[in-house]
Amino acid sequence: MTVAYFAMSFTPAAILLALAVLFVRRRIYRAFPLFFGYVLFAVLATAVRVSVRSQLTAYFWAYWITDAGYGLLALLALNEVFKHLFEFDYKEYWWFRLSLPTAAFVIALVFFVQPMGQVSSYPVRNAVFSFDLGMHCLEGLILILFVVLDKVFAAVYDQYDYGVVRGFGVSAFVTIFADLARSHFGSRYTLVFAYAPPMGYIVATLIWLHAFLSKPPERQRLPITMKELMALMRKQGEAMGKIIHWKYSNH
Repeated sequence: MTVAYFAMSFTPAAILLALAVLFVRRRIYRAFPLFFGYVLFAVLATAVRVSVRSQLTAYFWAYWITDAGYGLLALLALNEVFKHLFEFDYKEYWWFRLSLPTAAFVIALVFFVQPMGQVSSYPVRNAVFSFDLGMHCLEGLILILFVVLDKVFAAVYDQYDYGVVRGFGVSAFVTIFADLARSHFGSRYTLVFAYAPPMGYIVATLIWLHAFLSKPPERQRLPITMKELMALMRKQGEAMGKIIHWKYSNH
């Protein structure tokens, strides 16, 4: 086992293990059960991958199965943050629960049908690569959304919610850059393709640990909740409909 492999495999796992202990001691898992599940899964996934590293077939299946688990739990964790931010009532607006999974499926389907570059001579591996790239694009878009909400709606996030989103977003952008560099510019960027994503993930785990180390201020939210925003949009739509009706009825 090389020093680089050891560092890239165990550094994020060690940081996430420390984060898991922090979650238990402060009982943060009550507010972030899905992100806590992601953290525990990441530690266990690392242990599984390392344990079968010398067995090529077992490692191949362990890697891609756990990779799918990473993506699924990341989506659930981000959905959890969305609920915190918008104070959304899933009983009334059940469809919002499906918004991120649906977006993930659509993006993954687009990248599967139209692969972004070639990373190997095997079509299946290229399809998996494109699927992962689509997932990372979604995580990056969510970070951009949070930044826009901050600038446009003056949204105030506590460091817990924003830390979760920033960690996933930073890791996603680094991975997207490395994937596109390798697929479009060839073997010159093999080292970037191999080492940049793990380094980006280490940065993400540090962002998460830093965010949860200090106790957050009282939870903040957008100046307007999603329910209030939808009610306002509904009223504006009704008003616009009346204006259009009046305009055409007088011509």
